[in-house]
Amino acid sequence: MKSKATSIKLLLFLLCLSLTKAAIAQNVQFIEADASGLDYFGRINYSNPKMPEFYWPGTSVELRFRGSSFVNVLLEDEKGKNYFNIILNGNSNKPTVLHCKKGKGKYQVLKGLDPRQTYRVTIFKRTETDEGHTKFAGVELSQGAQVMLVKRKRRPRIEFYGNSITVGMGNEDLSGRKNTNPAFKNNYLSYAAITARELRLEYRCIAKSGIGVMVSWYDMIMPEMYHRLHPEKADSRHDFTDWTPDIVVVNLFQNDSWLVNMPGDPNHKKRFAKGKPQPQQIVQAYVNFIRSLRKVYPKAHIVCTLGSMNAVQYGKPWKGYIAQAVTQMKQQHRDQKLHTVFFAYNNRRFGHPVVADHRKMANQLKKYIQEKILKR
Repeated sequence: MKSKATSIKLLLFLLCLSLTKAAIAQNVQFIEADASGLDYFGRINYSNPKMPEFYWPGTSVELRFRGSSFVNVLLEDEKGKNYFNIILNGNSNKPTVLHCKKGKGKYQVLKGLDPRQTYRVTIFKRTETDEGHTKFAGVELSQGAQVMLVKRKRRPRIEFYGNSITVGMGNEDLSGRKNTNPAFKNNYLSYAAITARELRLEYRCIAKSGIGVMVSWYDMIMPEMYHRLHPEKADSRHDFTDWTPDIVVVNLFQNDSWLVNMPGDPNHKKRFAKGKPQPQQIVQAYVNFIRSLRKVYPKAHIVCTLGSMNAVQYGKPWKGYIAQAVTQMKQQHRDQKLHTVFFAYNNRRFGHPVVADHRKMANQLKKYIQEKILKR
């Protein structure tokens, strides 16, 4: 009898558990990645619309909804190293920071919401391609919640090409000793994202730590990467006709400034078989890259920047190389939509700018764009 009673209790327990799971499932509504009402920003791979792939820093997806008390995000991460900001109603001072685990995962990023209210949620990739790619599968909301369809006006667009500075490498690391830790890498608080956000420009960021125009800390340079959809695949091609920026900002040459003076580095040996490049070769390499951007964006304003690390330190020639390249293009190619903006040297012992430095850079770049390009 005792055994029979135990069996009945076990069956009742399993039944209750099953009913509880069914009730929970009935209270969840799955919004697939290709559902109407989800807005994507960035250079994204949509070959599988149910699982778009995010590679680049600053890539994001946004939705508005009403009637849900929680938000679950479904992701599949390549390495388990990526971080995302979850921003509610534009309140970026208190984002929920999501650290992905490797493989598929469901993450409850918001709870305790008022079902009577309408909310806007932004899911923003803080980290870069070095941390691997992330596939976005969709979100879960409360059963009966409504995703709002918002008709968006076209905003001016801005695209950045850069290295670790533009990525936001170590910008939340005040000690300067954990710059390579992805937890301290926050593209949302980079000068690039701040500039775009505060000027109300649609934002894209094509940046990778360690990259240069002529030589990088690895076997790839920006002229070999700028046209890729997947930054780590040479045969992956981006369609430049699908999204055209009004403004392009280029912040490169920091890594070149180090590596051209390191003849023992294997990447230096590969790129400069005939020895250290001469000033005119450096200028011409920059001209060639900017001209490649001009071919795909014939009408865009291109802002050539440098800083705020030691390539702009007093006495260094790299600002001069860029200024000379821009003058040359204006004269030889009659390209009058070229600009230069140089950021002040941050004079930090460990190099990478922190958020306070990015704020100064953004203020300077914003002012220039407002006065010289947008004129508003």
